[in-house]
Order: sequence, then structure tokens, then C-alpha cells
Amino acid sequence: MVMPSHSRIDIQEPTFGAGIWHFGRYVDRYATDGYGPPVSTLEAIDLAGQVGDLSVVDLTFPFDPPDLPLDDVKTALKRNGLRAIAVTPEIYTRRFVRGAFTNPDPQVRRQAVELVSRGVETARELDCDYVKSSSTPCAMRAGRVSGSLTSSPSGRTRSRRPRRASA
Repeated sequence: MVMPSHSRIDIQEPTFGAGIWHFGRYVDRYATDGYGPPVSTLEAIDLAGQVGDLSVVDLTFPFDPPDLPLDDVKTALKRNGLRAIAVTPEIYTRRFVRGAFTNPDPQVRRQAVELVSRGVETARELDCDYVKSSSTPCAMRAGRVSGSLTSSPSGRTRSRRPRRASA
């Protein structure tokens, strides 16, 4: 029996990434105004760039400040040797306290759709792998799927939690 050559095995180094919120003001459904002082997106990217083997970041959207040019974000990522792997639209802020896509107010639902749509376009511009959303009560619900959802800029959506088998 002839064993295959080990030289054919393609061993890849692991990729290490982090959410950019770990380097700035952390916002979630419990602290919609954030934990800690404000940190701009560019400052957070510069901090993330100081972490040894970190190579990808998940960026919250909109950026801080909201009018930050995308070219400035691209420049900061390149300067720090980072790539944006994902964009996470912030649909869990005080504005969406009664839900984003499920909010009883049609204007708020429209704002959520517009925000996520801009986030998807930003992800395309940054060549991200996916757009992330959370299906918490203050955010998005996609049918009866619960758990974390990811959607690639190409439009494919998948649940990180296995779907229940239908009866």
C-alpha cells in the first residue's frame, strides 16, 4: 500500500478575529447607551491593530461618527493589517427598544430596514464575508428562527443554531 505524500496536505494557519466593540464602547440591548466612554471606529481599529495575531474584525454599523467616510475605515484597516470580515448593524439601540423589524411602529421598522440595507452595502464595499444580526427581542426575528443569524452580502442567510426538525 502506498501512502499519500504529506507534501500534498495544505495546512492553513488559524484566523483570529474580534468584534470591534471589544476595543470601544460596548453597546447591547441592556446598555443601549453603551458601557464606557465613546471610542471612534478609527480609534477602535487602531487598538485592534495592536493585538498580536488578530487579522479580522467585525465592524459595528453605523460607524462612529456616523458620517465617517468609508475610505477612512479602509485606510485604517489597511494601516493595521486587518480585514473586515463582517458588519453588524446596530439594531439593538434605544431607538429599537420595542423591536427593529418587529416594531409596531412602521416608521421604526422602515428605519431598521434602511439601516441594515446600508450595512449590507457597506459590507459589500469592504468585501466582508457576511452581515451579522442578533434575533434578540430588541432586534430581529426571522420567522421562527431564533439565535444568531448571519447573512452574506450575496444574500444567503443561515442560522448559527440548528433548525428544529419538522414533524
